[in-house]
Amino acid sequence: MTNKNEFLNIAKAGFEPVAKDEIFVKVHNTHNYWISNHGRTVNNLKGKDNFYMYKTGNVHLTLTSYYVGGERIPKDTYIKDLVAEHFLVKPKGKDHIYFVDGNKENNYYKNLVYLDSKELYAVKNGVENIEKYLDRQEYIDYLYKGNQKVRIAYNMMYKRTHDEETKKYYPQYADATMYKPWEDDPELCMEYLESILYECDGEQMVIDKDLLCKGNKEYAPGKICWLPLTLNVMLSNSKKHYNAKYNRLHNEELPYGVRYDEGRDKYYAEITMDKALRGDIEKVRPKKLRYRNTPEEAFADYKKHKEAYIIMMADKYMDYLPVEIYDALIDYEVEPY
Repeated sequence: MTNKNEFLNIAKAGFEPVAKDEIFVKVHNTHNYWISNHGRTVNNLKGKDNFYMYKTGNVHLTLTSYYVGGERIPKDTYIKDLVAEHFLVKPKGKDHIYFVDGNKENNYYKNLVYLDSKELYAVKNGVENIEKYLDRQEYIDYLYKGNQKVRIAYNMMYKRTHDEETKKYYPQYADATMYKPWEDDPELCMEYLESILYECDGEQMVIDKDLLCKGNKEYAPGKICWLPLTLNVMLSNSKKHYNAKYNRLHNEELPYGVRYDEGRDKYYAEITMDKALRGDIEKVRPKKLRYRNTPEEAFADYKKHKEAYIIMMADKYMDYLPVEIYDALIDYEVEPY
């Protein structure tokens, strides 16, 4: 079942649907934006229950996106791109979005179709009729909950392995690839994803490519797994902290989780823990560890705390996790780079 937080209750947000089939889904890699299949975009940046609706039509948007580890980056996009990303199944090699009725103000999802460069040229120049390509276009059916989750997962994997903008802003996907048979046959991939999917008390589930195979770059059978979003973020939020002065003096990067205090000329580690484990009800805050004389000593602190934290979180989720995923978390080793 799809996590209810991925959808927006239009009535509670204070809006009337433009049609009976209008549905709002959360924009990928954001916390506060939703896009509808009719091309309407809203956010609640000013408060949980304070929703704002953008203009519709051929509109450019700059959204606040984020890394899995929490770092925010701007996401420049158009409404048509958001609608296509969230409601259309993208065939391999079809990178252009075409308006079926020719009206660029009409972002209704069934008015959009993916084409490749040759098809786009043929349609624009009257060589081919757009009707030829409509039967081929598939849609993400949010009413069919069982398959919707794996379709989204496939689309995200495909984007991470083929989209240059994604690779630019998310360095962890720069060398990511996809198992060739999955590229050629998305249904084969989705069948596999559905076969390994499990539920975790309603929490959002995402695909992880590194837990079962450390350093893995390929989305492939036996190398990837589903994880609750909380655990995926936990494994992904070990960030390098760049310090220009330190890099200039030492000509090297700091290990994961380690910071340099210029005033003290000391090093320390930071770790972000689940609020339930820290007893912090309001919000999750990074925990600053002791000052050390070397980055190696600071990383040793980070490694010890991080691995202990991963074990505690694995135990917290133990009743939901498949045995091989639980064991991989228990045996997880944090490395400096």
